[in-house]
Amino acid sequence: MGSSLKHRFDLSIHHSQVTKDLINLLHKNDIKISTWTVNDKVLMESLAKLGIDYITTDGI
Repeated sequence: MGSSLKHRFDLSIHHSQVTKDLINLLHKNDIKISTWTVNDKVLMESLAKLGIDYITTDGI
């Protein structure tokens, strides 16, 4: 980790708020993004294609 990075955090938001632009903005700033609670396989695959880092599910 570089000396210019004082704090490290990730962002977790509801899947309904996830957009490709948001993912790109966060990744550009070295912030990972997770989403919750995704229990639909098609939605999960769509979010993965957008570049989401983590997905919380009840178990698909």
